[in-house]
Order: sequence, then C-alpha cells, then structure tokens
Amino acid sequence: MNARSFRWSRARPRKPEASTPAEMVLTIKLDRPIVELSWIQRSLLFAELARLSYAVPEAVERIAYEGGLDHCDYVEHDGAEGYVLSNRHDCIIVCRGTEPNQWNDIRADANAWTIASEVGRVHSGFYSEVNDLWPKLENKIKENQRPLWFAGHSLGGAMAGICAVRCKLAPIPSDPNAIFTYGAPR
Repeated sequence: MNARSFRWSRARPRKPEASTPAEMVLTIKLDRPIVELSWIQRSLLFAELARLSYAVPEAVERIAYEGGLDHCDYVEHDGAEGYVLSNRHDCIIVCRGTEPNQWNDIRADANAWTIASEVGRVHSGFYSEVNDLWPKLENKIKENQRPLWFAGHSLGGAMAGICAVRCKLAPIPSDPNAIFTYGAPR
C-alpha cells in the first residue's frame, strides 16, 4: 500500500457492509423529494431498496421508516413479492428478485419463451409474476398523486419494468418518474 492510498483510506473510513438485508441501514435519509437527489444518490438509494426487498417484511418496514419512508406495504401473491414504500414526497414500488430456494421464482425464471402482451413481447415467467402481483399493487397506488418510482433486482428488475409500463397504461393519476433495475434481464 502506498502513502497516497493509505491517506485516502484513513480520510474516508468505510462503513462495514451489512451481511444480510435485514441488517442494512439506508445511506440516504429521505427528508426531501427523490427528484432533488443527484443521479448517483438515486442510483444508490434504489440499489439499497432493491437489496432490502429480500429481507423479511418487518425488517423492511423498520429500515424504510428509519430511512424516511413512513409507509410500507408488503404485497405478495403466489410467491411474487414487492413493497409499496412512501412518504409525503414520493411513492416507490420495489419488486423482489429471484430467491434460489423459492420454487415459484425458479419456475418464473425458467419459463423463458416470450409472449405478446399489452406492454410488448415479454418473458412469460416474468409476465406471470407481474400478473400475480399487479392487481394488489394497482390497488395500493390507484389514488397516488406523488411521483412514482420503480426498482428491482434480477427477476424483480424485470417485474419493475413491466409494472412501470402497466402503470403508464392504467388509469392511475401518477406516471412513473423512473425505473432503476440491477442485474435484470432485458
């Protein structure tokens, strides 16, 4: 290690990374609208929320609240899972990705043929997961007037993309502001 890298590491100590999503702390406290965050801050926020979506609902609610999101709804149907998180400024939908020990997720990933849908040609397994979850998500956001954001990792990223297009096509008063996906198929 040279003197320059040593000075940098001393000047900016790293926080220890949480070993599980349930041990996380959101880096950014949401005390203002997400649109006021820089692009890199938004990317970090949504990456953390995508990771957090793998935790148990009680941990997600606690961590989201500590991070400035005072409302957390866990939405689940037949193994498809997501969260509707919000505060007075924003509403966020985060879809959970593939869990390798969940048969429903493995089946969704494996059903790889494409089908025509209202959003274009999509992976049939991802589309099926959204079909399971969308009625509950739509019910949670049908009156939303705040900026709406979507995020997800892996299978959840694909689901977030399909959900955002469905949101745009549905009679919901708020359009998606952006979609942040991580490790998601195209």
